[in-house]
Amino acid sequence: MKTEAFQVELDARVVPLVAQRKGDVSARLRELAVIELFREGRLSSGKAANILGLERMEFFALLHHLHVPYFDQDPDELRQDAARA
Repeated sequence: MKTEAFQVELDARVVPLVAQRKGDVSARLRELAVIELFREGRLSSGKAANILGLERMEFFALLHHLHVPYFDQDPDELRQDAARA
């Protein structure tokens, strides 16, 4: 996977909120960015999991842990999918 590095400035008060250890900030920001792109519908769950080096079910577990919805269907869509199954 090709990566790019860049510098991000954060208010010093935000850093401990992002990660408990300063060395974990980059990894945590990467994780948060990928989760946000998934939430926006710009990344599939499989692609997001791959970028983070996780299996898809591990990615779903991470989303659940962070209270991020990973199932985005309204009740009518859900009924239609169930009827087709």
